[in-house]
Order: sequence, then structure tokens, then C-alpha cells
Amino acid sequence: MKMLWARGALTAGFLAMSAWAAPCSTQAQDLADRQREDITFLRQHYLPREQAFTQNSRAAAERYIDQLESRAGSLSDAQLFLGFARVAALADNAHSIAGIGHSYDPGPRLPLVITWFDDAGLVILRALPPNEDLAGGEITAINGRPAAEVMDAFRQYYGGPATRRNILVPSLLSTPSMLVAAGLADTTSSVLVRVTLTDGTEVERNIATVPRATLGASAWWPSRWWSPEPIGEDTTAWATAISTEDLPLYLRD
Repeated sequence: MKMLWARGALTAGFLAMSAWAAPCSTQAQDLADRQREDITFLRQHYLPREQAFTQNSRAAAERYIDQLESRAGSLSDAQLFLGFARVAALADNAHSIAGIGHSYDPGPRLPLVITWFDDAGLVILRALPPNEDLAGGEITAINGRPAAEVMDAFRQYYGGPATRRNILVPSLLSTPSMLVAAGLADTTSSVLVRVTLTDGTEVERNIATVPRATLGASAWWPSRWWSPEPIGEDTTAWATAISTEDLPLYLRD
């Protein structure tokens, strides 16, 4: 597994997991040994370098790492990722985060782009066929749990202001392996959502997940998805919450 650690304005990321631990990992034969190597790397290389910790939060991070180590061998990749994310979040610094590196694929995604608005809840910015009708709707429940409750469950994995957490959390909600790792789903093949459509109609739908490649190009920042314009030259058939027909003429493609 490979993750990217971003800290402040550093130009070089902090590559953790099997990327830096690879020389040792080639000698470790079982999952428990490999996970212990990753956790040891986190303890010895990230923890001493993170300057945002207070004395108390550093101690809390050390205790959490102890808990991770005691579970080595029983953790899924997604659970280990969330464990690392929680350690970084304990620094409570918006620029210290655990990110998914290019060599780690967390598995299928929802064919939706979602974001959180304090006054509107969890809104679907974009949707792929056959769920185009959901674009612009509000997700009110995920696998039978209120959407706000699911958001709360994932805020612990990011530090910093609440506004930034609200921006970053939805990407985890769109990744079913993270829902499973957090105990909020039983499968990565589909997610049951209840949605209030833009006309006020409520629907419940079991949405099948898709490979990451199906989603096309990524936005550099989540709020970019709010615009109905394509991301670069991407031709993915997204239905958007805002129609390009509603834009002023000078902004239409």
C-alpha cells in the first residue's frame, strides 16, 4: 500500500506505507509483518517530523499507533489507511493529511460526485448513467444511516477547520471500501442511498459501484465539480446539477 503525506508547503510529499518500507517488506512474508513495518515507519518517520502536534495530541497519536500495531494482520488496506489518516488528523492541522498514492487503488467508487453544504446537506454535483436523475439531489441517508451521521463518522480523519473537513470528507464517502472499513457498509459492490430530488421527490436506490477509470478526469479541487463544464478535455457523460443551458451565453461552451 502506498500513501502520500502532505505537510504544509513542502514540495516533496511524505511517502509512507510500502513505498519507503519496500526493502524490508520484501523480506516479510505475511500481512502482519508488512503492516507492522508500515506502522513502525509511521511511528519513526512521520511522528517525529510533524510539528503541528501539541504534547497532548502527540501522546494521543502514539496511543493510536499502539492500537494499530496491536491489530496488525487483521486490518484491511482501507482500515490501515483510515488509521494513518486518523494519526495525521490528531495534529489538527489542515495541511497534514494522509492521501492515497498512485500505486494504491482503494477499489470501486460510486458513479457520483458529492459535496457537503451546511445549508443543503450532502448534494450530488454530478451523476453517471443510469443515475442522471440524481444530479442536484440531496443524499439524506447512506445504507440506512442519516447522511449527516455518516459525515460525522468521517470527520475524525481530517484535521483543521470544520469547513475544510466538509470539503474533503465526501471523497471518502464516494469510496465504498472506506465505508466498509468504517463499519458503515458490508460490501463495496453497491451503496444504498436515499435521495431527495430537485423536484422534492424522495427515491431510494441501490447504486452499483464502478472502477475509478470510469469517472474520467479528476478535478484539482472538489468545488470545481460544481461547474457543469468538462474537466479539461474529459468526455465522461456526467449529468450535472447545474445545466450549461442556465449559464450566461458568454460562459457556455
